Amino acid sequence: MIGTEADLNDHWVELVSSDRPPSSDEWQRITCVHFHSGSGRIHVMSVIDSDPPISADIERGDYAVYAAAQNLGIDQSSLGETAKLSNAEIAERRGFEWYRLFLVPGKPEFEGRVVDS
Repeated sequence: MIGTEADLNDHWVELVSSDRPPSSDEWQRITCVHFHSGSGRIHVMSVIDSDPPISADIERGDYAVYAAAQNLGIDQSSLGETAKLSNAEIAERRGFEWYRLFLVPGKPEFEGRVVDS
């Protein structure tokens, strides 16, 4: 579970498969957790979603999930904006808080905060 810092909870989230962790100099915060898929599926969703907005077929087994974040605490409210944005508009606005989840095969050597700048 990822706790966000911006108030509106309209955050762009991407899931990518990778053979290595994200570069520490490209992200404001990176947190790593262990994930085991016994089903060969991964779902990314909020606690209030009834259907996950992101689902993917993956190999069964262990993974390190690196949650990489940018622009923590920045959303429309903090910028004084009030217009309702579509998902496509939120995706284009890289100035808002957003996340990329890196799914790396194998158990992580370390779990917890990797980068916090």
